[in-house]
Amino acid sequence: MSVVYPGLVNIETSTITVNTLNVYDHGQSPLTFDLSSQIPDYDESPITTFNLPSPAKISTLMVFFDGLVLSPYNSATDEGDYTIPTNQSINFLWTGGVKKNTASDTPVLLVRYQAEASV
Repeated sequence: MSVVYPGLVNIETSTITVNTLNVYDHGQSPLTFDLSSQIPDYDESPITTFNLPSPAKISTLMVFFDGLVLSPYNSATDEGDYTIPTNQSINFLWTGGVKKNTASDTPVLLVRYQAEASV
């Protein structure tokens, strides 16, 4: 089986299960925001909570850290990288929190979602 959506999704002969596939029309395009400026410097205390620039439609939220797609917490398996306490914040579940590793470190934290107001 193959599901194809130009430029967004291409799943072919996969062993994964897709529960929800969100398709956006032109009027509901997801937006991408860079939250990297919220990451503390290496000599500061790490943080776990990041604020979103606008309210998110939670079912559309995707989080990317240094090019990796992170997983939302799944209570059934007790696995995941973050929770969504409100539609305006994400909370990392990493024990050590998040901060730069060195003075020259340039971590990138991106979120992509459909703004709640455009629903």
